Amino acid sequence: MPKKFYITAAIPYVNAPPHIGHALEFIQVDAVARFHKLLGDKVTALTGGDE
Repeated sequence: MPKKFYITAAIPYVNAPPHIGHALEFIQVDAVARFHKLLGDKVTALTGGDE
C-alpha cells in the first residue's frame, strides 16, 4: 500500500517585484513531489491555492 505524502507551497504575495526566489519555492515543491512519486507514494502537492 503506498504511503500518503502531502506538500504545500506558500501563497505568493505581490508585495515586491517578482524575482527568482518566488520560482525557487515552486521548483523545490515540484522536485520533492516528483521524487516521492518515483518512490511509489500517493502525492498531493498544493501550490498557491487561496480558497
